[in-house]
Amino acid sequence: MERVKWINNIKHLLCVYCLFFVTVLLQANTQAASPTNHQKKTSVKDNAACEVLGEVRIKTASARAAIVVNRQDMVDRQLQLKVYDTKIKLDKIWVYSAQNKYHSIPFQQKLNTGGVTRSFRSEKDSIEKIIVFYKNIGKKTGKIILYACQ
Repeated sequence: MERVKWINNIKHLLCVYCLFFVTVLLQANTQAASPTNHQKKTSVKDNAACEVLGEVRIKTASARAAIVVNRQDMVDRQLQLKVYDTKIKLDKIWVYSAQNKYHSIPFQQKLNTGGVTRSFRSEKDSIEKIIVFYKNIGKKTGKIILYACQ
């Protein structure tokens, strides 16, 4: 009697382990078939509907960077500044128009880590250059890329 009980317990444990492994394998197979969050982010192009207007390298000692644009048809377009490879504190940007007049855009949120985008709308029809004033907190080189989106 004791032996039959022992054999039934082993059968029961084997069934539980088999069910556990089958569910783990099914779950792993399902996860492999569907992309994870990281894969979704990297598979979609970062700025697919945007075009690069300019790029500037950030140096550790500098406090401003000029991006030369020389573009027309810029009125009411979404402009994005994206910072890569360092951490900077954006103070303000000056957007120069074709008449060499500028308007200043202050930033409410000062800290900008690598990869974070700051967006603003262009009020001018033509843009000659954009000057970005910043403080390099990361103390290393990086780059700022300016995108124009629809």
